[in-house]
Amino acid sequence: MHIQPRKLSKGIFFYLRYWEKGKNNCMPARVIMSDPCFKGEYPFPTRELAEEFIKNCNSLDDYKRHANGLKNLKDKKAFGNFKKMREIYFEELKENCKRSYNASELYFDNYVLPYFLDVAKEYNINRWHLHFKNFRRWLVSSAYKSSVSVNKRKEKDIISYSTKNHCIRTLNTFLSCMREENKLLPECEIRCKSFTKDKVDQNARGVDDIVLPIEYARIRKRIKTLITATEFPDKQNAYQAVYDFFTILYNSGLRFNELFSLSYDDIFFEEDVKEGVPDWIQEELYKHGYEIYGYISINSQCGHKSRQRDEKTGKVERVPLKGRKSTKDKDGRLIPITDKETMEILEARYDLSFEAHERRDHVTKRACDYFIFPERMNTIRRTYSALKEKAFHCLRHSACTNLAGKTRNQILTRFILGHKSISAYDRYLHIYESTIKNSRKQKRNHRRRNLKIA
Repeated sequence: MHIQPRKLSKGIFFYLRYWEKGKNNCMPARVIMSDPCFKGEYPFPTRELAEEFIKNCNSLDDYKRHANGLKNLKDKKAFGNFKKMREIYFEELKENCKRSYNASELYFDNYVLPYFLDVAKEYNINRWHLHFKNFRRWLVSSAYKSSVSVNKRKEKDIISYSTKNHCIRTLNTFLSCMREENKLLPECEIRCKSFTKDKVDQNARGVDDIVLPIEYARIRKRIKTLITATEFPDKQNAYQAVYDFFTILYNSGLRFNELFSLSYDDIFFEEDVKEGVPDWIQEELYKHGYEIYGYISINSQCGHKSRQRDEKTGKVERVPLKGRKSTKDKDGRLIPITDKETMEILEARYDLSFEAHERRDHVTKRACDYFIFPERMNTIRRTYSALKEKAFHCLRHSACTNLAGKTRNQILTRFILGHKSISAYDRYLHIYESTIKNSRKQKRNHRRRNLKIA
């Protein structure tokens, strides 16, 4: 293992690399951060920290032995080659589940394989079903988020309820695939039970995962001051995009990729509401004090976060929305806009996108290829992450919580926010009630007044 200095924007940092078969390979950051000797940050800010880590660590030996848990791993008892099994499994996933391929790879490499091979030490795939009960217990008590290093793990960093179920589904699909490839006996193809849907554990989203109205106002004010304080036009444009993005997400309940993929053709104005929004939605929203200034109708999103365009046609690949099977209108979403400022932002960006379409900036004639946020995804994400506030997805949780709590209408909430399960509505309603209780429990801090009694 050797040290390689690199000059970054913040200064010079030091990376760890190693030689294998004549190739200079880079040590994965998660392997280094998971080592018990690791302290501080990676890449290392000084050469001394890197040298001290090399003296005391076992990362390279573990990495070569496991090779990211996969490359050099062979069945010690000659029951099978897990490296080859994994390749077969992911070849099938790439063909049949293109959208969930990356997520399944993460669950399989970080939770399923490490448990059965490193924790349970079971190298016979035909005996994996005997460890299902212990696997479920391990997911509840000892399965931490892969992004958190070993030294910094806390109880709150245990994976969420939904991630546990995703791990179990990945395990079941892997065993089914091995059965089709005749690497698993038919009588051993037993499915591991998922956690019940109505069970919400302590790691599920809660009050801390939503942005309260006071926080919403504070963050917007902070971004506004940054817009006026910066002298560079590029930074001003980046902060303005973050401000608009933040406002729309909070008031619409869109997912990040849905808003990032939104074109001007998906935006409709106040004069279109009577014909475009169903009467029962208008009645329910008006009943609870909402005004409808326009609406968004979206039925697809970009297939890749970089919005790669075809070199000849300039078109961007579109895929169905999350949880939908097609890009037809019947599988789309309709989101009424009930905030005036949000609608003003959409109108301004609509005009800019429409003008770009008229100029044919991207060759293509399709309206869905001209986005209201032409900025790159990394520009928006990095600019916002530098503020160190709650994640963008918390804004969707906030919109869901507010709508569920104020309307108390399950059908309306699920229709607008695109939820299929009833448990999602119940969860957000529970969060709303919790926020109300917490606000009542806060100690009042009255200002004493010197009142004279007449």
